[in-house]
Amino acid sequence: AVLLLRPTGVKLTGFAYDRKEKEITLRLRGKAFDRETLQHFAELLRSSSQFKKVELPTSAFVARTAIDFTIVLTYN
Repeated sequence: AVLLLRPTGVKLTGFAYDRKEKEITLRLRGKAFDRETLQHFAELLRSSSQFKKVELPTSAFVARTAIDFTIVLTYN
């Protein structure tokens, strides 16, 4: 589902899956073309009913272009 939500301008470079008791998290690493593209991706993930939490640190928005990012998703 994450790949279906990924807009043009976002490249995923890695992920880590973790399950603790009943909570499942997915940590995505990648590179976004610019701030707007990264913000759009985060909004698409937040609008998905699959995730109860989408964490994207504000530090990801320091650079204007070629942004390395990590997003942590917590599944419902």
